[in-house]
Amino acid sequence: GRIANTPVAAEQLVRGWPATAARPILVSSLPSYVGLHDPDETRAVTRARLGLGDEDRLVLFAGQLRRYKHIESLITAFKDAESTFLNLVIAGPPADERYVRELRTMTQHMDRVQLIAQFLPNSELGNLLQACDLLVLPLEDALNSSSVLLGMSYEARVLAPQTATNYELQRKYPGSGLSLYDPPLTPTDLLTALRDSSPRPRVAAGLPTFTGVAADQLTFFRDLRERGSLPQSGA
Repeated sequence: GRIANTPVAAEQLVRGWPATAARPILVSSLPSYVGLHDPDETRAVTRARLGLGDEDRLVLFAGQLRRYKHIESLITAFKDAESTFLNLVIAGPPADERYVRELRTMTQHMDRVQLIAQFLPNSELGNLLQACDLLVLPLEDALNSSSVLLGMSYEARVLAPQTATNYELQRKYPGSGLSLYDPPLTPTDLLTALRDSSPRPRVAAGLPTFTGVAADQLTFFRDLRERGSLPQSGA
């Protein structure tokens, strides 16, 4: 048996490895992150700590700083937006030191960009998600991203690439604050997403839980064992 996070991933699995078509596949979505990154200060306190005024808009990238995530395209789009009210925080552990040095070079003369290249405690990640006006994923080619679910879990507006998986999330959770764009990211994409003046999304309670996802997967593999598709323990 196999597990795929989305129907699209299941289809790609079968196309890439046709032999898997004869095996059961469970489509089991990624769970929410509710309760894992709860903030330990208010939105106002975090924004003040970041030096933001009432009129400032905060764009956030949060996650490991890796080249395949195309963070440089977010920096370029932010710069080209030429808005005096936009602020950008890029925060996460420096998984690629050379890439981080390139990002520092790109942003060294940009007063409204803060590059926080370090591990973030769970509560600090929650603080940033709560404080931001838009969480941006500048990935150009990704089947799936847990960052979309992370943002939705903490009721942040999210701007993510137009993929079949993200489109399905947008359809499944109307009012989630998830906006999609066709890569590469442009200043217009950023500004259009930021113009959304609706209340912060409230979909976290409807997202799959870790407990529910684990139970579904356990049932799936138990059923396989009962049908003789899995070896018995110790066999």
